[in-house]
Order: sequence, then structure tokens, then C-alpha cells
Amino acid sequence: MIVIADEAIATGPVGDKAALVVVDLASGQSRRLLQGHPSVMPDKTRPITVDQGTPRAKSIDVFVGVDGIALDHRGEWFYYAPLNGAKVYRAHERSLLDRGLAPRRSARACRPGPTSPTTAACRSTAKATPTLTEVGERAVGIIPADTRKYRRFVADKDIGWPDGVTYSADGHTYTGAAQLPLSAALNGGKAENKAPYLIYRFRPLAPVPGF
Repeated sequence: MIVIADEAIATGPVGDKAALVVVDLASGQSRRLLQGHPSVMPDKTRPITVDQGTPRAKSIDVFVGVDGIALDHRGEWFYYAPLNGAKVYRAHERSLLDRGLAPRRSARACRPGPTSPTTAACRSTAKATPTLTEVGERAVGIIPADTRKYRRFVADKDIGWPDGVTYSADGHTYTGAAQLPLSAALNGGKAENKAPYLIYRFRPLAPVPGF
């Protein structure tokens, strides 16, 4: 199975059709889950804010549904979060993969988790520690298993809109500076994004599963 986050922003600035899409690789069939559920919908009262407290500060009226997703190292809990949202949610992986489970019952399996920043990517290490990109504030944070509270982990002045998180056999976590707030689409039609597009790496708090 593959689980895909459908942000639902292809046709406009509000992802009001956001959903999780589960694809069965054996049959090729897919199912949309949680469309319209609060856990995947963007919060329209929370525009994307960038570089608050600096001369570059701005607010962007784009509202993105479920974006960052992650599976814990045991394959038990599936984490996900709308970009314009205030929480990370989780659901039992088996409830998403059970084709005999009605969509309404799948929704009941969703549980709100810790408060989170505006995040575009989520991955989980061992000890069920999700890693989140803090897109508006040039940082990456974590939710440690012992506190279940978000805290900033690494930051850099040039990591503009960190987007995507992956791991490598060298033991590092990787993310990239996408510079989306400087692109024409999110910058009043003026493209100020430019090379180099940086890739960052750092040591995660917990070991990476599989390596």
C-alpha cells in the first residue's frame, strides 16, 4: 500500500477537498479517506506567515490541506498534518489500510496530537519522534516521545521554506530550502527565488529506522 497526501490546491488557494489517498499496489485500486474531516482540512483563520519579527515578514493567503505525513518505525501509527493547521494528527495504520472499514469509521480512528507549526513535511525516527519542517520560520523541529510537545531542533537563516525530510544510511536527516515564499506565485507575482537551492543535513535526535 501507498498513502498519499492530497493537499487539494491544484484548482485554487484553498485546499477544501484535501484527503488521504490509499493505493493498493497489487490491484491498482485507490480509496479517498477523510475528505472534509477537520484533521485534513486547512484552517482558514491561519494564513501562512513567514519570517515573523523581521523586515521580511509577510502573510500569504494560501490554505493547504494535509501535507506532511509519516509512519512510525513500528508501522503502527500514521502521522499527518495540514500545512495550515495547529496540530499533528495520528491514526492507526491498520484503520487506513482496512478496505472493509467505512470512511466514517476511519475518521473515528483519527486522534489529535501535539500542537505543531506550519509544516510541509513530516517523518518519524525510532522512538516515534516525528520530524517537522517549520516552513515559515527557517527551522526544523521535533516532537520527542517523552514530552509529546513540539520544539525547534535546528535553524538557519538561509533555510527558506524547508520542504521534504528524508534519511540516509550515513545517519543524517536531510531537507531542502525550497524558497517558495520568494517564488512569483507566493510573492505578489515577482520571482525573487534564485540559486543556489541549498540542501541541509543534521543528526536526528533518535536513530533512523532501517539503517
